[in-house]
Amino acid sequence: MIVPMLICIVLLPLSRELSPMANIQGNAIFLLYLPLALAISVVMLFGMKGFAPLFIVYTFYYSTLNIMSLTEAVVLSLCYGLPLWGSFCFMDRIVGVRWRYDIDSMTSRALGIRMFVFGLLYPLACKGMMLAFGSVLDMSPVMERYFSYKLDMFAVVNVEALVLSSIAISPAYYYTLRMLLNRNYAKKFFNQCLRDAFSREKHCVTFIWLGILLGALFAICFPAQQNFNVSYFIPLLFILFTYGIFRFGHRVILLMWSFTSLCLFIFNSNFSVELNSSYQIAFLSASLIAFTVSIFYMAVMFKRSEVMKRVYMHLARIDPMVGLANIRSLSEYIESHPKGTLCFLRLTNLEALSRYHGMMMRVDTKRRIAAVIKPLLKPGEDIYQLPGCELLLYLDTTDNVNRIHLIRQCLCDAELSWNDNPVILRYGIAYTQFDATKESLYTRVGKLHHLSERASLENEVISLEENTESIREEVSERVVWLRKITTALLENRLELYAQPIVHSGGKSYYEILARLLDNGEVIPPSKFIPLISEFNLCAQFDLLMVENVVKHISEAKLDTSNTCFSVNLMPLTLMQRDTAPRIIEIFEHYRVRPEAIIFEITEEQHLVNENIEHSTIKALRDYHFKIAIDDFGTGFSNYQRLKSLNADVVKIDGVFVKDIVNNSLDQLIIKSICDIAREKKLQVVAEYVESQEQLEMLQQLGVQYLQGFLLGEPKPLISF
Repeated sequence: MIVPMLICIVLLPLSRELSPMANIQGNAIFLLYLPLALAISVVMLFGMKGFAPLFIVYTFYYSTLNIMSLTEAVVLSLCYGLPLWGSFCFMDRIVGVRWRYDIDSMTSRALGIRMFVFGLLYPLACKGMMLAFGSVLDMSPVMERYFSYKLDMFAVVNVEALVLSSIAISPAYYYTLRMLLNRNYAKKFFNQCLRDAFSREKHCVTFIWLGILLGALFAICFPAQQNFNVSYFIPLLFILFTYGIFRFGHRVILLMWSFTSLCLFIFNSNFSVELNSSYQIAFLSASLIAFTVSIFYMAVMFKRSEVMKRVYMHLARIDPMVGLANIRSLSEYIESHPKGTLCFLRLTNLEALSRYHGMMMRVDTKRRIAAVIKPLLKPGEDIYQLPGCELLLYLDTTDNVNRIHLIRQCLCDAELSWNDNPVILRYGIAYTQFDATKESLYTRVGKLHHLSERASLENEVISLEENTESIREEVSERVVWLRKITTALLENRLELYAQPIVHSGGKSYYEILARLLDNGEVIPPSKFIPLISEFNLCAQFDLLMVENVVKHISEAKLDTSNTCFSVNLMPLTLMQRDTAPRIIEIFEHYRVRPEAIIFEITEEQHLVNENIEHSTIKALRDYHFKIAIDDFGTGFSNYQRLKSLNADVVKIDGVFVKDIVNNSLDQLIIKSICDIAREKKLQVVAEYVESQEQLEMLQQLGVQYLQGFLLGEPKPLISF
């Protein structure tokens, strides 16, 4: 209670002396009543504890003035104090106590309520109490004009003065008093203002803006020509302040606006035309009230946009799931720290584990790994999130080889788990010295990504500098192959061959084999098929091959009752939901019956979603295509697949055929396949038949169809 009383004792006389006045209709009137702004600021800073000191000091001070009695001093203090107390209670209840602590940090709703309460209700309540007391008490001649019911320009300007003092001047008092009471707030306030207005890229604009503002104020307050109404140019100041809000921040602008409003009223006599001075003052007050409300709202909106921009920028730099900085954050960091050590960490088999345990397992594992690594990092070093199952470390420029090995050892020793199940990972680490002034971050990360695959296979730490040449050659070769394959697919440079699959009774059909043409060179499948899978071109390749075969059948008018071809579909093609509809569309476009094609389902790799595969195969079977399981007995083409897929043909992989004459185990395997196929009424095909002995042995074991060089070599499809 002592502090607010001392503030009122010191500042109340000064505030009243500084309050600008004018003469309207022969009566002196305050254009801005600064003691009112002081009272609002004290209540905002001290809450309920500020009311008693305000009432005591204001009553005592007013009573010492020669213009009013003690009773009038008490009445005037009540007229200002009781509405202020009511406004305070209302704001606390509706908005909450936080409205008092930072007037420029309120939401638009809270600001609207504050403007409504202190810009309308509070001044009207003060004036209403004055009128009420004036109707029952005899006031001195000086005070009678303020308590009078007479509605004229004096009353209008008086209410406008109360409004402006409440909303335009109180921020300056609030900031000043809070800085005097709290040194830390003062330091933070000044630093923020300096940062907003005088940063390196803004200081020139700030000085120009201040120069224009001061020049405009001087021109308005001290016009060169007397009896010329320059007050109509005051709205130009609003344009200047509107620009300032979006350039210098809200606090600087609110303080400058309070200063500008005070200057305009102090020097109003210099630019008011004497004949219409009361109307000009009323117009000026009304304009400044409207400008103040607009400036406050723009300040709040600007601050909110700045806060949201910082939030969005933070979210753009941090992965929201894992909680680690992302590569965008690293890109910004290396602008000021261009030299360091990039360390790429591959978490081998985490992808496979997360398929079964869910995405949150991968997220939690990455968090735990980051927690293991962070204690080993120096200030300024950090871990960065990468999509998938990798992490990136940016270390300082010192020799980090031993520390990188230590990081890997700590990861290997760490016990990871998910839902009480142990998580066992292999770690592949590749690292390199990095200088952002010489090479792109993304280029370097791409090389480390490739090298980390080798590191995970070899289960060790690998330096890019020691493998630069081999990496360059390997990457260059893959890039060349990708270009060749992509160009061949876009230009439809497929050369198709057909190899006979012969029944023991003499009937046969043909398997389609593809070759790529590159500048007259024929590229075998062993070269391009693995890369097609790696570059995710399976669907494009398979559908192009299907369309070429179907188109040839249509154009050559082949008899599909006697001629049938089998075409391979790779696993990733089956994973595309639109594969079956697109294949059916091709057949309907060329008017070819589905009996002309048997689709061979290869299972060299595990499918991520078998439900999609099954739905694709079911859609093909519903259109009356036959389905064959290729390479049976190897990879994922096993008995479980035979049981789950509704197939028509089983193709035994050549690995069981090659030594069948001398290997009794191969004989037993093939015999068991034939027995199961006979039970399920499936046709059996054996691949890679190259000798008469193999042929006879396979026929004895129950294989109906044979394929291999012994029965016929592939020949171009166009020969059919």
